Amino acid sequence: MNSLIRTKQGSFSLENAQELEDDYNLLKITDVLNVKTYNLNDAEYQKVINGNSLVLKSNEELLLLLYNNDEIAIYNKDNNKFNCNVMLKINTQDK
Repeated sequence: MNSLIRTKQGSFSLENAQELEDDYNLLKITDVLNVKTYNLNDAEYQKVINGNSLVLKSNEELLLLLYNNDEIAIYNKDNNKFNCNVMLKINTQDK
């Protein structure tokens, strides 16, 4: 064997690959990971951008938090609270 070309990795294949020189769209987290989403209200959003834990009614261990359809953070469950795992976006105009 002289070469090896990977044609598929997980749910991604050559058919949905993009050239770096092309104008391309970044994938959303939900396109890549199988994670449930939760839509934040205004009060919850203020807590998230300040790094606070949240008490949410969800049985999920991991949640992608959305605010106005923007991916804001990934929170993981610790007992009865959700804590920030990864902060994705903070709109500084909202502070």
